[in-house]
Amino acid sequence: MPFAALFLIGDPAEHSLSPEMQGRALAWAEIRGAYVPFRVEARDLRARIEALERLGFRGGNVTIPHKERALRFLDGATEEARAIGAVNVIARRRAGFVGDNTDGRGLADALRERAGIGFRGRRVLLLGAGGAARAVLYAVIAGGAREAVVLNRTPARAHALVRAATAWGGATRLAHGALAEAAALARDANRSKSGAGGSPFDLVVNATSVGLRGERALLVPPGLLSRPRVVVDLVYAVRETRLVSAARAGGAVVIDGLDVLVGQGRRSFETWFGIAPPWGVMAREARAAPRR
Repeated sequence: MPFAALFLIGDPAEHSLSPEMQGRALAWAEIRGAYVPFRVEARDLRARIEALERLGFRGGNVTIPHKERALRFLDGATEEARAIGAVNVIARRRAGFVGDNTDGRGLADALRERAGIGFRGRRVLLLGAGGAARAVLYAVIAGGAREAVVLNRTPARAHALVRAATAWGGATRLAHGALAEAAALARDANRSKSGAGGSPFDLVVNATSVGLRGERALLVPPGLLSRPRVVVDLVYAVRETRLVSAARAGGAVVIDGLDVLVGQGRRSFETWFGIAPPWGVMAREARAAPRR
């Protein structure tokens, strides 16, 4: 196999742990290659993608804030990426650079690997209504969840996401509201006929950026994070987010941002090379790499 050149484009890009993680995956697969991060401003995005294609790069990843905009500058995209409206992985195909979105599938893999569960039949509380939330909701619906409630600080964005999701098919019941309504959900749970209290949701997913810069906001009442629930925080930060700390204290199974990074990274590698490294290969590297 010829030398495989891979890229990461974002702004910033230097904080990412993907170069270490994908470098370890290349070594595991005995593939000669390199994974190179590029900090790219929005005004230069199209030119950089076209240049990477001309230079013979096999593919790469796209991270914030370019996931949505990059879709416009590719030669094609998968149905999933088009439905989500964003790409996080690009691969060279006969048609040229083709985009895909592995964020939701990466989360599903992390849930199976770390918590032993899937989405089927679950009740899901999703916090956020941006690009990350859209990818999660797509996976939740595709995975056969029973119900998904989307809460966002701006209720209109939650409404718009749920409205868009109705076109994706599936039998998942969808609801939306303001993030402030989480307190009411917790109160209703405590007044339930069972008297057991705790969260009415099997899975709580934070798809906002809260915690990325060290914010200590909890987002939801502790009652929605209690056992035997699973809590996912897509943020991977220098220190444990308050959401993760509270979930652990409440006895929940926690999937953090590094777990999700490993999941989508494995799916990206599979997109480029047709094989997925064992979970532990990439997870060990991601955990060991210094946070920047």
